[in-house]
Amino acid sequence: MKNKKPQILVSHPGKQYVHQLCYALQQQGMLQHFVTSLWYKPDHPFFRAIGALPGGVRTKVEKLFKKKYFAPLQDDRIVMVPFAESVRQAANLVMDAHGEEWVYPVERFHDRAVAGRLAEYDPDMVIGYEKSSLETFRKARALGKITVLDLAQVHYSHIMELRRNYRDMAEIVKDEKFYAKINATKAAEYEYTDYILTLSNYARQTLTDAGVPGEKIFTVNLGFDPALFTPKASYRRSGPFNLLFVGQISNRKGVRLLLDTFKELNLPDATLTFVGSMADSKATMEKYPGLFTHVPYLLHDDLVKYYQQADLFVFPSYLDSWAMTVLEAMACGTPVVVSEHTGSRDAVRQGGGFVVPVDDMEALKERILFFYQNREQLEIIGRKAHAAAQAYTWDNYYGQVQKAMMQIWEKQADAVTSPAAH
Repeated sequence: MKNKKPQILVSHPGKQYVHQLCYALQQQGMLQHFVTSLWYKPDHPFFRAIGALPGGVRTKVEKLFKKKYFAPLQDDRIVMVPFAESVRQAANLVMDAHGEEWVYPVERFHDRAVAGRLAEYDPDMVIGYEKSSLETFRKARALGKITVLDLAQVHYSHIMELRRNYRDMAEIVKDEKFYAKINATKAAEYEYTDYILTLSNYARQTLTDAGVPGEKIFTVNLGFDPALFTPKASYRRSGPFNLLFVGQISNRKGVRLLLDTFKELNLPDATLTFVGSMADSKATMEKYPGLFTHVPYLLHDDLVKYYQQADLFVFPSYLDSWAMTVLEAMACGTPVVVSEHTGSRDAVRQGGGFVVPVDDMEALKERILFFYQNREQLEIIGRKAHAAAQAYTWDNYYGQVQKAMMQIWEKQADAVTSPAAH
């Protein structure tokens, strides 16, 4: 067992950062299959069928699906289970089908489909994601396979605590019976999970607080592309003061808190820009007309310019296991202010900005004012931010993933060959 590398099946109905994990495995010859719902394959029958759609609809659909693509991944490693997600995407063309009530059924359908074919795939190890791995992990256990939960979020019990304490967390899923159903799925998945990948020390702490043994947890930090996110050429010492938020615009990311803070500060010549898709914050944002600028979507080349032109990046999230946009801003030499519930706080604390308590408007005001009133610190701390970010590239992430997988594989090998196992 130790003399060969594990063949790993990765199952995820969406994209998130899973393409980067798959690429890390592919680099070392460990990726057996990546099973997902939709992935852009022009020669696949599914995408050939799209060619028959009317021109305007076809263009819109193709643009959507081309986001489900990552050139370095080998096509022959990717398996599509498109039915459920296709239905959701079709519904989304005529209504808002982004909510959990739409996504959860897709995740459950995907899970059952992968479980049904797991014996045929016959991997050594299975990596899955919350809400879409219960049946897959149960089947994997029955087949004697290793199960790894790649936890993109934090332990669900911590989220339950946040929902009790903060109204912007409680509003994410309002149907309590449905929320309980989601958590029951998550809890059951843990029963069939051998190991867990987590994205930060913050996320890891929520697991150990919930009683997960530390030896089952491997921390792997997400990265950024240093060739793309490069430092700004100059810093303003006077004039406009531009605050920037980049990410999905959701109440759980502290959008309301940031808007209230900016409104109360009322700083002359200051602007606030949000870049990202509107999630559940539309009603919130509508209460602050004229206070901010919203840019729904930017290609990476344009996004870099926004990071570079910003004076300060602010991310007061109630819950983010990592937040890649924080590292991207830091890499561009822009100081950041984040909440302590942002996983990338680990990088911020190495130099590059400030970490403030959750839901603390006064602390947020204080840090924003610090930069507004001390413009020379923008360059001093911005340069530290760029330097600190260099430890968090995608190459660093690939190495962490590869090391974790081999350690898990060797642990299982030791367990099989130890005298206690016989």
